[in-house]
Amino acid sequence: VQPDAARLTGGPLVVPKDGAAIVQRISPGPAVVRGLEFSVPRDQAIQLGRAWLRITWDDRSQPSILAPVALFFGAGTLYNRDDREYLVKAFPIHVRFQAGRVLLGCYFPMPFFRSANIELVGNGETEISDVRWSLCHEPYTDSPNHAAYFHATHHDFPTPEPGHDMVA
Repeated sequence: VQPDAARLTGGPLVVPKDGAAIVQRISPGPAVVRGLEFSVPRDQAIQLGRAWLRITWDDRSQPSILAPVALFFGAGTLYNRDDREYLVKAFPIHVRFQAGRVLLGCYFPMPFFRSANIELVGNGETEISDVRWSLCHEPYTDSPNHAAYFHATHHDFPTPEPGHDMVA
């Protein structure tokens, strides 16, 4: 592999009921994540949707991405009541049901400068087995002034107060 070539990694993992499974740690940067994909057996789709995706760029004190998997990939849930092929079909993100598995893909460019730590955090309900993942990243060669960190966070408001802003 040439030093400036894109790198594709992947594999299986188990997401514990409580705690996190490390998907990938990437260093050194600067680099840009070009594709992040997950798949899970269809009968575990809802559990994966309730797990959280946590990504921390450059060893920052707080993650830049911290959201339930289903919401990060553009769906409120990974429940497929109509047996559709796609729950989300958009560029640069999709949720697709195929051959007994649900496939989730995100192709937003996500640059970082020193390191990236990508994790799936358990949903507190059940272990999620047979999660498969793939990640494509390549060196970032543009000026740091031309890029920004990708952020996606979620805060639940189970009982919002009428007339008040929902501020996390």
